[in-house]
Amino acid sequence: MTKLIVTSKTKERMTFHFKNEESIVTFIKNISTRDLREKKYAFSTKGEQQQEQLVYFFNNTYNQNFFTFIGGNIILNIMPNGIHRELKSKARRSFNNRILKRALLNIMKDANCDLEKKYLKFNDDRYHFMRFTQLHETFFNGKFERKEAFIEVGFDKLEWSYTLGNIFVYDAKFLVNLKKSIEKYTKYLREHRKKKLK
Repeated sequence: MTKLIVTSKTKERMTFHFKNEESIVTFIKNISTRDLREKKYAFSTKGEQQQEQLVYFFNNTYNQNFFTFIGGNIILNIMPNGIHRELKSKARRSFNNRILKRALLNIMKDANCDLEKKYLKFNDDRYHFMRFTQLHETFFNGKFERKEAFIEVGFDKLEWSYTLGNIFVYDAKFLVNLKKSIEKYTKYLREHRKKKLK
């Protein structure tokens, strides 16, 4: 089992345990450059054989400049802009779920709609399906009625493109505003991905 100790500038410490290498890769993907500036990440494991396996894993998964082996610990380093942390020796599709989550939060704010928390949890699948909702209040027979409109969206995390699924709206503005917001927060990454995939 691999242990990670995260130490902040205020000397606060957090400890994490990883059962497998996939969980380490997923965790590291979600560490921002800002996090690396503000915190120290030290991976370690017990036993000489496990330590050798951990070093082997880092050497075969990450750029040599991304980590340093010091006193039995692997310390993460800040990488210069434009240089990947992970080695691209394998044909691998990596999806940055942290960036997608930030885009979805901005979309909800701009389009004045909601997403259930379950749609803000991601896995390593290429496609992510979600349902944006918006409450509408109407005055009918002397009473206020609350109705929920929804728009389903399928998102391709490789190409950063999307497709609309089932739509049930009371006001077309919801659809127009949602499409504008999705375009706004996915356009530049979509164009970047197109260039990369050519």
